[in-house]
Amino acid sequence: MFVRHLFELRTWLPHTWGEWLYPRDALLWRWSEPDEIEDLRQRLETEVFPHLRTIQTLDDMLVEVARVWPGAKLFPVERRTEIIRSRPCAQLAFDVALGQLEQARTHAEHYLRVYNESNYGLRDEEDLAEFRRFSDFCRRILADDRKSLVALLHEWEAATVRHFKMEHIWEPTPFPIETMGLV
Repeated sequence: MFVRHLFELRTWLPHTWGEWLYPRDALLWRWSEPDEIEDLRQRLETEVFPHLRTIQTLDDMLVEVARVWPGAKLFPVERRTEIIRSRPCAQLAFDVALGQLEQARTHAEHYLRVYNESNYGLRDEEDLAEFRRFSDFCRRILADDRKSLVALLHEWEAATVRHFKMEHIWEPTPFPIETMGLV
């Protein structure tokens, strides 16, 4: 089981923010064993889904990530102001979504000063496109263009949902920046 935000344009979802669910008496599930399939179904219903349903907000998700992976590349709640170099786009997306605009500005200024095409870790055209999206996002933050920032987060979320064919289970919801009346 893992949790992951969708409002950062993604074509793959790393399963880094979660925990493994192992069979009770083995390291691997044996799908040829009917008892194990039933055990998995039962454990999902009684352990996994109830736990995941307790995550109702972005703050809840950050608390869960910090609980499961204290060294996760996304910042724990209590250190949200720290500049994280390993996931700059995720941090900025969370800063904006949570309405932490002063932090977003500080981080965006830092990232635009530090990152450029030669040191962003570009490997291919997809990385270059990500860097350009990231730079544009930073510039929008510095321009305090809140409407376009929120629209962009919603656009990224919808594109990620479409990519993973999750439209049938997705429920678009406003970000805290919207519910706080900051847009």
